[in-house]
Amino acid sequence: MKKFTIAYFLSLSNLCMAEQSPSASDHTLVAVRPTTEEDRIKMKQTAEEMLEEESPSFSHTTQNHPLSKASHKKPRVKSSPNPFWYTHATTPKKHWLVQANAEGTLIELEDGSGWKLSQNHRVRNWQAGDSISITANHNIFSEYNYYVVNDSTGDYVAADLILGPIANGPHTHWMIGCDRANHHLYLENGSGWTINSSDDFIFDQWEINDTIIIGKNDSWFSSFDTLLINVNMNNSIRARSY
Repeated sequence: MKKFTIAYFLSLSNLCMAEQSPSASDHTLVAVRPTTEEDRIKMKQTAEEMLEEESPSFSHTTQNHPLSKASHKKPRVKSSPNPFWYTHATTPKKHWLVQANAEGTLIELEDGSGWKLSQNHRVRNWQAGDSISITANHNIFSEYNYYVVNDSTGDYVAADLILGPIANGPHTHWMIGCDRANHHLYLENGSGWTINSSDDFIFDQWEINDTIIIGKNDSWFSSFDTLLINVNMNNSIRARSY
């Protein structure tokens, strides 16, 4: 798995407006374990407090979107994202686009995660609020680990995760427990997941409090329809909810 430094991400400064967006230190770094567990002990309490606020902290980033050109336009999803969407036990596998840089090579999702898109693609027709899914890239000749799929436009672009979600964000998920003998994993929102036993060698590396991004496993012949991405390890496993 490839590792990206935060310095590289910050050098592409068009992704977010620094005076409004959370700083990089507020995010989970890719392929990095938290230095202290104390940084995560209050995560759930903080997220719950943020959910109780009338306006989510990320709402400002849908304004002046460099690709939408008109912040007054309604998102193309059927309903606007709300801060409670990810609190359901079913835990939807879809995300939504918050903003992108002018070149269309970097995007930010609602959980604060940053994704680098393949250089031979542009996403100038994507808009803030577009429904986004993350899937694995099985192309052995590609240097990118994932695909970012825009479900609103039908486009898909090879991508890599370069910055994890906001550590205390209301749309951030993390692992709170596991039963390795029975291939079970539990997230902070109460959802439970059965892990594909073929991925046990990856699951064995995961630890409590690791940040998780939920994607889709697009295999037609698998009952494990979910891709759980571990930000701290920069790897993924196939799973299904129960």
